[in-house]
Amino acid sequence: MTRSYLMSIFAVLAAVVLAGCAQQTTDVVAPVQPSLPIAPASQPLQQAPAPTQPNPPVPTATFPPVPTPKPVNFSGSGDELTAEFDLTNGLLVLEASHSGSGNFIVQLLSAEGDRELSINAIGAYSGVRGHQVKEGALFALAPGAFRVEVNADGPWTVDLSQPQWNQGADLPVSYEGDGDTVMGPFRLVTGLLPAEFSHSGSGNFMVQLASSDGESVEFLVNEIGAYQGSQAITVRDGSLFDTAPGIYALVVNADGPWTVSLGN
Repeated sequence: MTRSYLMSIFAVLAAVVLAGCAQQTTDVVAPVQPSLPIAPASQPLQQAPAPTQPNPPVPTATFPPVPTPKPVNFSGSGDELTAEFDLTNGLLVLEASHSGSGNFIVQLLSAEGDRELSINAIGAYSGVRGHQVKEGALFALAPGAFRVEVNADGPWTVDLSQPQWNQGADLPVSYEGDGDTVMGPFRLVTGLLPAEFSHSGSGNFMVQLASSDGESVEFLVNEIGAYQGSQAITVRDGSLFDTAPGIYALVVNADGPWTVSLGN
């Protein structure tokens, strides 16, 4: 065979093969399905808040007020032992008068027979004394039953009271008087307290700082005759040797004019 004849045969065969392949490899395209809407992600269920209940009120501790003992009043002429009365913890204020010319002696007698001298004067007298009443306190009267024993040569009166102070005047305070008296109440706070005193009498001049609850009595001045001076009082809580903060009164024993100034 000639070369041109062979080339013609190969051309015809190639055309047949290509036609068959074209019919077998036709791609089939799948129809596009419409997209479905995507559901939103589910949210966790939320419960409605429970109704809030008001908190019950917290009970506060209440304490009954401390009853103030009723004042006790006695009067007479000459020597007498009074009826019995009761004393409780606190400051005892004893106010007395005498219009005779001889001795005037007033003593407090406990049911156990203990004696506490309150007044020892000669002639006419008018004044106020203070006494500490506290269970277990050194040099103090113990609470309980008492009587007053009076020695006098003329008419006299004795009035007893126990004020239950829970507040007092703020410092500074100044007091003046003539003779025996109890002054207050006033409130001491922590710190250094300046104190000034004067006395123009000829006898004893004593000034005591007495707590209203009967817990303590502190001597500030114990002199005879005319006196003028000043000192510092340390007010501090929890100290054995210092004055504790609180409500106080001054118990003054004097036979002439006097002055006391605290905190100036």
